[in-house]
Amino acid sequence: MSRKTIRKDKLVIMDGSMAGMLLRYGLHDDERALWESPDTVLEIYREYIQAGADAISTFTMNANRIGLRPLGLEEKAYETALLGTQLARKASEGRVLVGGNVGQLKVKYLRKGSIIALYKEQIRGLWEGGADFIHIRSFTRSSMVKDVLLAIDKLGCDLPVMVTMHVQEPEEVRRMEQFFAAIPDRPYMALGICGCCGRGGTDICRKMKSLTDKPIAFCRDIEKDERTALQHDRGQVLAVTMRPSIYEGLVDYVGGNIGGSPEGICGLKTVSSE
Repeated sequence: MSRKTIRKDKLVIMDGSMAGMLLRYGLHDDERALWESPDTVLEIYREYIQAGADAISTFTMNANRIGLRPLGLEEKAYETALLGTQLARKASEGRVLVGGNVGQLKVKYLRKGSIIALYKEQIRGLWEGGADFIHIRSFTRSSMVKDVLLAIDKLGCDLPVMVTMHVQEPEEVRRMEQFFAAIPDRPYMALGICGCCGRGGTDICRKMKSLTDKPIAFCRDIEKDERTALQHDRGQVLAVTMRPSIYEGLVDYVGGNIGGSPEGICGLKTVSSE
C-alpha cells in the first residue's frame, strides 16, 4: 500500500479533538460514532484538513476489546480500528498524514501476553486500514508503551512510531524524564507529550528537547473540560500558548488535544507560517 511520506524539514500541524467535535455535533463522543455516524466523522476530518492540518488522527484510542466492552463493540475491536483508519484515509485523499491512535488500556492487572494480544489486534486494524504511522498516544505507564512496541514488532509492522506521554502540569517533568528513560531506544518518528492544561508548556518542551535528539511532538489541551473548551477556542488559544515553542524551534509536530477545534488548528497554521 502506498503511503504518504513524512517530511522532516517542516513543522507538522496535527489535528485536534474528534471527541469534542462530535459533541459539538450532538453525537456520541466515543468509537460508536465510527459505526453510527461515519459521514459526520468524515466531515470533521475535512474541517481539520481545510483548517490547515498536515496530519489527522484515527478515532481509535480505545479500539481494543477492553476499551470497546462498555460500548457493546468488544467483538469488533479489529473492525473498529480498521474502520476508523479507513475513514481517516478516505478523508485525507492522500494529501495529509494519517496517524493511527493507540491508547492506554484501562486496566490495572492483566497478563503481559494478553496485553500484547489486545494491542496486536488493534494495531493490525490500523496498519491494514492504511495508517501512515502509529501514535502511542497519551500514556502514563512506560511498561504499557513497551507492550505496544512488542505488539508492533511481533506483527512485523514497519510503520513509523510516535510516543507521547500524558502530562497535565509542569511539576510532572520529573516523571516525564523517568518515563522516556524507561522506554526502549529506537528510531522514533517523534517523542513528546499530550496534555498540559496549565502554564509552563514551553518549559516542558525545553525539557523534552534536552531529553532526546528525536523530533518533538506536543498535542496541547485547551481546558480540562472538553465540553466547555470548544466554546472558548476561537482560533487564538492554541496559537498563543504554542507560539513561544514554535518560535524557539522546540517542536516538530504540534496540534490540539482536549478542546482542539479546527479554528485552533487554523491559528496554529498561521503562527507556523509567520
